[in-house]
Amino acid sequence: MEAIDNKAGDILCSVNRGRLRRLLLMIACTLSNLELRSIIEGAFLPSRCNCTVIDDTMTVEVIDPRTERVELLASGIKLDSLDTSRALCDLILKLRADLQTTQSMQQHALAS
Repeated sequence: MEAIDNKAGDILCSVNRGRLRRLLLMIACTLSNLELRSIIEGAFLPSRCNCTVIDDTMTVEVIDPRTERVELLASGIKLDSLDTSRALCDLILKLRADLQTTQSMQQHALAS
């Protein structure tokens, strides 16, 4: 009977270690607000980018370094939506596309 209890205990420990390992991986994959800000701000160089986090929401502001004009302002970005590297990349791609659209519209407005 003791051998059965030991085997059951080993299986239980193995299951708990697996859960603990997955939990530690999830914690290791999450980024702090500072790390998120650094990644997003770096994605818009040479433009200046400011990310602010209030509560669990981020605002991204992209500024032209020559004119000091705000070229893009995106607010209401929920931090809990940035739970994977894919989500973070998708956000940066969307913000870059929005920035490019804004810049194109401004160039057309200046040309006319």
